[in-house]
Amino acid sequence: MCRDIDIKRQLKFLLLLSLVFFTARTEANELNGKALLCKEERSGINRDYGLVFGDGTVSKWFVVGYQKKQQYTLPYNLSGTNLVKWQRIFEDRNLLFRETLRHVHIGAFGSKQYGTCDLSSKEQIFRKFDEIISAAKKKNKI
Repeated sequence: MCRDIDIKRQLKFLLLLSLVFFTARTEANELNGKALLCKEERSGINRDYGLVFGDGTVSKWFVVGYQKKQQYTLPYNLSGTNLVKWQRIFEDRNLLFRETLRHVHIGAFGSKQYGTCDLSSKEQIFRKFDEIISAAKKKNKI
């Protein structure tokens, strides 16, 4: 009888532990599979870039010349319900405000760049980049 109670307690403990672990893992990965198409807001420059979330990381993509380039892939952290953060060690950091989809890049020396984003997918981002590349090729005569 005493052994049955111990086994029941152990099973309840394992169930509770697995529930806590699963809930924490789900919360940390709720952005996985999502993507944003953003426009950099710098004076005179309107450059499109993409933020793609997957496996607990965020990747930044943009167009250079006639190619799609991945600038980085970094782990992200959720801060409360409205903020996503990621950064390179001892370098620039990034903030994404989830309610407004506003992206702020803060450089190593405090300079700030802003981006306005829309919900998208990795495929849609790459399609947009293909359009940008195609338009650039049509403009050039050689």
